[in-house]
Amino acid sequence: MLQSLKMLEKITKYSIDLQKQFNTFKTKTYREKDLIDSMLHKLKKKEVVIYLLIVNNYMVGFVALSVNKLLSKDFELPSVEIEYLFVDNDFRGKVIIDLNQKASEYLIYQTKIISKKLQDNIGVRGIVLYPDLQNEKLIDFYVKIGFHKEKIITYKNNKKELEYWLITKI
Repeated sequence: MLQSLKMLEKITKYSIDLQKQFNTFKTKTYREKDLIDSMLHKLKKKEVVIYLLIVNNYMVGFVALSVNKLLSKDFELPSVEIEYLFVDNDFRGKVIIDLNQKASEYLIYQTKIISKKLQDNIGVRGIVLYPDLQNEKLIDFYVKIGFHKEKIITYKNNKKELEYWLITKI
């Protein structure tokens, strides 16, 4: 019965109708709207797959995922990258009764299931995300659900960069 109440829909192709649907999300800031548009652009270029959470025919949120290798001088981590996790403003911080958890927690849980399947098929070993370092509350949330903060030295165009990633093993 719960299956009819909740659905994680895998979206691999961009369409105008999808753009219209995504425009119905309630956001807090213009930056969020820009990030949603950016994810749709990445979807159009086949750089991400989007998993849309629908509860009782309402679009609650989504997670955009890609498969990458996190590279540093010290290690290489084939991983699922959470490009963007979004929850509609009306559902943020609230337990959704039909899911018995918050939408963000459900999307992370589903990401772990998807990642486990990819581990078995293509050998990814972790889930990574590059958090908004300005948002300590969000970083605390990710740490609470099992991610750990990692300062990683990366290189782009032979120039050294420092990045902070949150990583969890599958």
